[in-house]
Amino acid sequence: MEILSFAQIRARVRILYYDISEVRCPALSSELIIFNKYGLNHLIRKGRKHRSQAEICRRAGLLHYVRETISTAVSITEYRTEYRLYSRVISVAHFWSVNKRHGNRKITVVIRQLNSGPKHFFSVMDEPIK
Repeated sequence: MEILSFAQIRARVRILYYDISEVRCPALSSELIIFNKYGLNHLIRKGRKHRSQAEICRRAGLLHYVRETISTAVSITEYRTEYRLYSRVISVAHFWSVNKRHGNRKITVVIRQLNSGPKHFFSVMDEPIK
């Protein structure tokens, strides 16, 4: 088994991530979901802190399910809105979640939109199905 440095892991995750590029989501009126720096940053960091190498690798492994999860979603499983104040300007973030079962795991993909910008991939999670 090859031991990789943190920089090598990040480089491989970046290649996997940007290979997806964009996906249409039927649950959001077939809107285009783009894969930009915000989603990549969230795979590697939580807030301002780096995730552990094990957590980054685990989430990178889930990227293989993201395209199918988004492109086959027929309904939104969760929606929420957050408001933040940046330099005296209120910023609005909309979050949508879509799920899909893959084997004995439920994959959840979070899609985000900042103000009126494009919708973009933000996060991926999994949980076992009992």
